[in-house]
Amino acid sequence: MAPPEKHIPASLEKAVAELKRDPHRAVHARVGDLDVEIRVVADETGAPTDIFGDAGPWQGETPEQLLGVLREARQRDDEDAHWP
Repeated sequence: MAPPEKHIPASLEKAVAELKRDPHRAVHARVGDLDVEIRVVADETGAPTDIFGDAGPWQGETPEQLLGVLREARQRDDEDAHWP
């Protein structure tokens, strides 16, 4: 049995879209006759400690509330990302 064929985006735009969906995983793409890999460069200002520090001290929030805080921080980061 042959191994499953790996999905490779056919343009940089599609590769960037995949990268935005999962910024922790590098994306391989084919651009013309080149095989390229793109990834997000680590941003030290977005460390988890910064997110929790911005949220303030823990005051007995439920796990669902904490996930909401993290979700809001991720959305703010996504909105702050500017692509030319």
